[in-house]
Amino acid sequence: MFQNRLHGDYLHWYLKSSHKDRIDLIGESLISKKYKFAVVQNHLLEWIRLSRYLSENNLSFPPNFLVKEIQDYMKIRFPKGSEARRRGIRAAIRIFLEADNMGDFSRRIKIKKSPRSFLYQQWILPHLNYLRHDRNLAESTLRHRQTFFEKFIGYLEKSSVCCEEDLSFQVIIDSFVDLDGWGREMRLGYASALRGFFKWGYSENLFQQDFTNAVINIRRYSETKLPEVLSNEEVEKILSSIDRGNQIGKRNYAILILAARYGLRPVDIRRLSLDNIHWRKGIIAFTQSKTGVPHTLPLLEDVADALIDYLKVRPSNNYRNIFIRHLAPYEPFSADNNFSQVMNAALIQAGISQRKGLRGIYLFRHSLATRLLKEGKSFKSISDILGHSDVSSSFKYTKVDIDELRTVSISIKEVMS
Repeated sequence: MFQNRLHGDYLHWYLKSSHKDRIDLIGESLISKKYKFAVVQNHLLEWIRLSRYLSENNLSFPPNFLVKEIQDYMKIRFPKGSEARRRGIRAAIRIFLEADNMGDFSRRIKIKKSPRSFLYQQWILPHLNYLRHDRNLAESTLRHRQTFFEKFIGYLEKSSVCCEEDLSFQVIIDSFVDLDGWGREMRLGYASALRGFFKWGYSENLFQQDFTNAVINIRRYSETKLPEVLSNEEVEKILSSIDRGNQIGKRNYAILILAARYGLRPVDIRRLSLDNIHWRKGIIAFTQSKTGVPHTLPLLEDVADALIDYLKVRPSNNYRNIFIRHLAPYEPFSADNNFSQVMNAALIQAGISQRKGLRGIYLFRHSLATRLLKEGKSFKSISDILGHSDVSSSFKYTKVDIDELRTVSISIKEVMS
């Protein structure tokens, strides 16, 4: 299939390779996914090299990139050089080894997970299933809970806890000492996860004793600091700094203007579908990922213009997601991508990348809420725009910057007069 792309030794090795059919299958898959010609060519050469190495050393086909045989090969293939080149070789080999019978593959290295302990399987997995199917918690929330549970189970195992009989109030309390280095929010999350777990476990007869009260109460100071915000001038400076003369610039501008005008969460921007834009009605309608509540917003003129401008140059693909990656394979952003690179690049272009504190897209959400409050909008209106399920979530924006208060303060002389 690829004879016309190869010459000399590579052509000879390709034609005699015992993996030729696999090379053809995956190569054709890359072409169908619209990988660039140069990328496909480089991958082909790496596959042929690896195939020859396996054959000459009488090695069976490795199951994945992480096995010792491949790590040894990498030391021979690329002992030193640029990290970018190393990543390219690694990506080619990983794709060749991990592609399925259809030529499809994951964009990320699949890390083989260590087997779960007995306690984790008996206690935590059923609880996670309950949270997923009965409570309908988002996968991102479940990943956070899983982190907390892994920490807790790890501590129990270090403390020789093998069953409920070994578990005690003191062991649970002592597990908080093991959180050295964790901030207040992480500790709050840990406590909340354990409290919910023990409450569920007792109700399901997993535990004969209710351990809920053993979980330490972490003090929550919800109104201790001002929400970080951008000024109106900074918001517009960020938006105007984006180069919209290319596909990626048009995409990034559309992403950021959605965040700036509506305060949308990154996850909702990432999941926004072509079906959510109702052009004739002039609205954007979608279900919020965090709350599961339907949310409808007016399609503002500058937002509509930005979306149209991007959709005209958006690469052809089979996905309904509005925003996709602009490197092959053309597919939606991964679930853990919160557009931090997009935002950081915009901050640099706008000349405000040195600001301290929050730097992500949530800055727009906080800034919008604060601006609406200053304009005299009610908490109900702000809550509706931001999609809060509880109006009280908007209360944090009532805190006033001391510097701003000073601008309207009166002098002692005025007070005494």
